[in-house]
Amino acid sequence: SYIEQSIQNTDTDDQVIRAIAELDKNYVVRNGQPIGFEYDLIKRFAKVNDLRLDILVARDENEVSRWIKEGIGDIVMSQITERSNLSGQFAMSREYRHDIPVVISVVTNEVSNLGDLESKKIAVMARSNHSESLKALNDEVQIITMDARTPIGDAIADLRNGEFDGLVVSAKRVPKMLKANSDLRAGLSLPTRERFRWAVRTENTDLRASVENFLRQQYRSTDYNI
Repeated sequence: SYIEQSIQNTDTDDQVIRAIAELDKNYVVRNGQPIGFEYDLIKRFAKVNDLRLDILVARDENEVSRWIKEGIGDIVMSQITERSNLSGQFAMSREYRHDIPVVISVVTNEVSNLGDLESKKIAVMARSNHSESLKALNDEVQIITMDARTPIGDAIADLRNGEFDGLVVSAKRVPKMLKANSDLRAGLSLPTRERFRWAVRTENTDLRASVENFLRQQYRSTDYNI
C-alpha cells in the first residue's frame, strides 16, 4: 500500500528510482504479489543500475501525468501508446515491445470482418484504447466495457453464454487461448499497433540515456525472451 502525501518531491538520488505504474495496466497484483512483464523489466533496470526500486501505483492516467510532471516519480512504466494522453508530453524511450488487439468469438457466431461488427456487442477491458479503434471501424458496434481485473476464463464464459459477441484480446494470448478452447476463433484484428515505451521528464537526460541503453541491451535477449 502507499500514501501519496508521504512522498517527498525530491530529485532522484543515486540510490532510488521511483517508477509510476497504473494498476491493471501493465501492472498486476496477484495473490498479494506484483507480477508482469513490465514489472520484471523495471526490476532488472533497477538491479543493473544498483538502485532501490519504489513503485507508485496511480489511479488513472491523469494521476500518472501529474506525478511525473511534479517530480513525485521519475519514470512511467504504465502503458503508453500513440493514443495515450501522455504521448508527446514527455521524453519517450524506444519501443520495447508491441501488441495487436484481436477479436475472438465463438465458431457459431464469428466476427471475422468489418461487416460482422455491425450491431454486434464487443467486449473490451476498461481503460484500454480498443473502444475508439472499434468505433473507427464501424460506428454501429456496441461496446461492452469489462473490469480490467476480470479473469480471462470468466470473460470467455460470458462470451460463450452470449453476453457479448466478441472479446478483444492481445494477439500474444490468442494461440494459447485457441489451443485450450476449440470452440473459439480469432477474427478481426484492430488497426492499432500498440507500441510499449517508458517515459521520463524531458530535462532528465541522464535517466533517459540510461533507459535507452538498458532497453537496447535487453531487447530480445535471453532474459527478455524468458
